[in-house]
Amino acid sequence: MPFSAPASVFEQALATFPSASQDLILQAMAAWSTADALGPRVVANLRKERFLSVAHMRELLAVLLDHGTREPVDWAALRRAYISTCWQRSLEGNEVLLEPRPSMIGRAVTRDRFVRQVFDAFNDRPPRSVTLSQVEEFIDDLLTSPDPEIPIEKAGWLMSRRASWVTWNEHDPGGDPFSFGRTGTSIEVAACLGLKWNRLGPNPPLVLIVCERPDACALLRPTVADAADYEYFTPPDPALGDAHGWTMPWPPGEIQPPLTSATVRARPEAIHGPIELRCLNLKIGLRILR
Repeated sequence: MPFSAPASVFEQALATFPSASQDLILQAMAAWSTADALGPRVVANLRKERFLSVAHMRELLAVLLDHGTREPVDWAALRRAYISTCWQRSLEGNEVLLEPRPSMIGRAVTRDRFVRQVFDAFNDRPPRSVTLSQVEEFIDDLLTSPDPEIPIEKAGWLMSRRASWVTWNEHDPGGDPFSFGRTGTSIEVAACLGLKWNRLGPNPPLVLIVCERPDACALLRPTVADAADYEYFTPPDPALGDAHGWTMPWPPGEIQPPLTSATVRARPEAIHGPIELRCLNLKIGLRILR
């Protein structure tokens, strides 16, 4: 009996629609793939997705059916509806399939973005009594102090109010997540992690944030819903397995100053929900990379 590969999440979700609607969805996908810069990436990723549930994939396809089959198509409205639906289904991939699970995780952001994330997370819940300048002063103290400490009254502050994308050391789950660096430059880290940066520079320094993952903090495999409209995301190649996601690095030939293809390489990737500042490992990071 010939081998039959299981249907993909996309195929299973598409099959839940009536035949006529399936045709319309496929037509909308074909049209979106040439309508704007986002379309080709979204359409390709929807077909590759493996970590999102069939029910949630169906919701994304329903957006295409609802907005992509009207004449004329309002592509801006379709994008907004697609992104909004993605945000509602963030953090719903399954947990990474690693034993042991990474205990040390890291992410990279600019200083201004980190300050803003902490400020927004604090002011997302009462009491809203901290100013942006106070958060800036606190973060700058952590970044510049030779022996930084987090006061007890600030240890419970969240580092972000939404999901965070993180990496880890695949050879040592408790080691420095950024030990992969070969050039010691921020452009290398940004390129390997696929950050939304200026590939031709110049760019601001990066803050490398290293955290001890709490036991209650689940590391989840990222999905197209987590990525929404993010440019540098693709579901991992099945040949790499389903244990976790992989970053989508920048194309080496499009980076200035130049980096070799041996330097720009995919890193293991997952996402997690908000965690507190008390999880920062100040012996390994916070640190600034230029």
